[in-house]
Amino acid sequence: MSQKNIRGGSYTNNLFDSVSKLETVKANNSTPSKKTINENENSHPLYENLTSRGERYEDERFIAAGGEKAVFSVYDTYSCRHVALARPIFHRFESEKEQFIKEALICAKLQHPNIVPVYDVGIDSVDIPFFTMKLFVGDTLKDILKKLKEGDPEYLQNYNLNRLLIIFINICDAIDYAHKHNVIHCDIKPENIHIDKFGSVLIGDWGLSKIIPTTHANYNKESSLIDLEVNVINANPDPGSVRGTPGYLAPEILVGLHSGDVRSDLYSLGALLYELVSLNKPVTGSSPQELFENTKKHNIQPLSSKTPPAIKNVIMKTLSLDPSKRYRNVLELRTEVTNYLQGFATDAEKSSYLTLVRLMIHRNKVVSGIIAGFTILISLILASAYEQINTEKAEAEIKRDISEKNLTLLREINKKARLLSDNLSKLVQSSKYLSADSVKYRSLAQSYAINYESDPVEKAILYQDKAMLHYILQEFNQAVECLDKAKLEEGAPLYSFYMECKNYADLKPNDNELLSPEKLNSILENPYDTKLAMQLFYVHTTRASNIHPVKMIEPARKVLNMINNTETDNFTFAVDVDADGAHIDLSNAPYTDFILPIESQKPFNILSVFNPSSVNLSHSWITDLSKLRGLKLKEINISYTNLHKEKFWEWLKKLKIKNVTMTEGQFPADDIERYKNFATVSYEAR
Repeated sequence: MSQKNIRGGSYTNNLFDSVSKLETVKANNSTPSKKTINENENSHPLYENLTSRGERYEDERFIAAGGEKAVFSVYDTYSCRHVALARPIFHRFESEKEQFIKEALICAKLQHPNIVPVYDVGIDSVDIPFFTMKLFVGDTLKDILKKLKEGDPEYLQNYNLNRLLIIFINICDAIDYAHKHNVIHCDIKPENIHIDKFGSVLIGDWGLSKIIPTTHANYNKESSLIDLEVNVINANPDPGSVRGTPGYLAPEILVGLHSGDVRSDLYSLGALLYELVSLNKPVTGSSPQELFENTKKHNIQPLSSKTPPAIKNVIMKTLSLDPSKRYRNVLELRTEVTNYLQGFATDAEKSSYLTLVRLMIHRNKVVSGIIAGFTILISLILASAYEQINTEKAEAEIKRDISEKNLTLLREINKKARLLSDNLSKLVQSSKYLSADSVKYRSLAQSYAINYESDPVEKAILYQDKAMLHYILQEFNQAVECLDKAKLEEGAPLYSFYMECKNYADLKPNDNELLSPEKLNSILENPYDTKLAMQLFYVHTTRASNIHPVKMIEPARKVLNMINNTETDNFTFAVDVDADGAHIDLSNAPYTDFILPIESQKPFNILSVFNPSSVNLSHSWITDLSKLRGLKLKEINISYTNLHKEKFWEWLKKLKIKNVTMTEGQFPADDIERYKNFATVSYEAR
């Protein structure tokens, strides 16, 4: 059987006829030697390496095979990094190659933080198609659920229900993005969802996906993958067959009503949500056929009685047998799960008034406790006062002057009650959003609760909560004092936080002073809890004044890395200040979001600490101009970016940006002409 050399290895023409052969693929021929570069002899080693390199992909190693493709780890000599390379297992027929290339093209078109990015698509030297993508290091959601079901202590600690629901929200974001670009996944299941070592969620395996045709009611012409031929992409290599995974396929697909649409993806999401909540599949069966029949008959296994009614109703609505009774789109489902996580009522639950009140109290335990305490206090004061007045009014029949004094006393008490009520209203209002004052009020409320708590365990929890509030205010000595009273033992969940507070207390001994930018940067380097660190940063910026913008570059970079889940510093981050204001250079920055995820009264943009008048975002990862809200910009450079075209001009007008630098051809000429009186467009030279 003839053989051809391909990137340092020998392969037969029928290499993938058997999956078992994949593990035996080794390099039999010598790998082309790399040119040795001596920087002393050549002043341009990187350029010379690009011009003299050989094959692009080397050091090929088998990772796994499943479904219709095999995945390898390879070294990309062009970009000097390891990537994943996929090939079809079955490739004797052109239709099988077409099916594989379809997945590559759709995945390459869907550029979203929660969708596996495709780097390259091509045909190798033995006429087998391939594509490369991000090399994944971490667990699949299937692995995580298996470990949870087995009771693995580490996974039980790291993946509680709230964490799983946050992962689900990320999945919804990716599927909603795909739907808005007229693509349905058709095979949503745990093994196609990856959680990397940094906690990022990635959805892969788009081999069964389809483009929604133009006749579909939700078709979005502007957002569609318009340059891909719909009939080719949607072609089924095995007509008449049902393609998908038993247990996650929607009933309407199995009964032959259609081959999948937005509502069938929603059903799969409902099945996934069911499994995240219960660690079991919604439909069971001893064979695929039995599983199909139970799905058609809608034999959903009852959820445990311990499952909260709010999330249970969301799941059952998503799994409705009638597609019209499910949520209309993924965004509605995502909103329901988000509301549940934040303690709000879900529409599916149809909550009573008492349930809404209970949820409000649960969301605002401290404020509700304060209100209850002050209400009781006011009632006691008024009851005591009126009792005294009634007694003295009886004597007033004899002594009128005593009666007049009582009336004066009543007016004074009512005045104090109104003052107390006003202060209570201010307290409730200021506690709603994060600020230095609201944190101080909450700390005061915690002190009140501690004084009246007799249970030692509950008191320790209150001390721990109070320590976190002191941490946000940079009162590290008081935080240590609270954690000392909580009597934390080494190895306890918050012991690392305790040691961090002690270190910071040494770094800033005076609780009444604010951190310098240098010390703030040190604290943001590797915090115990990123959410607390972000809250500390926000409160700090609202309290600090007269700090030169350049000194805030590194603290701002640390916080931007947190919210964008990145650790790289290999890009430009410069701030230049002149009479017109600050000019920020963030070219090539891997940031898609600049809004701090906290409960502030208005969205807080991290770049606002520089008070910028212009921002250079050329070659950056930004996709949504709304992430610049909160800034008063006069000029912006968005050349070589992938900003959403359909909403760009709308947000440009909202943000009142007058000067835009872009790449020629980046936006339709009609749009530029339509908005020429509103914004001046200039082009960056290629």
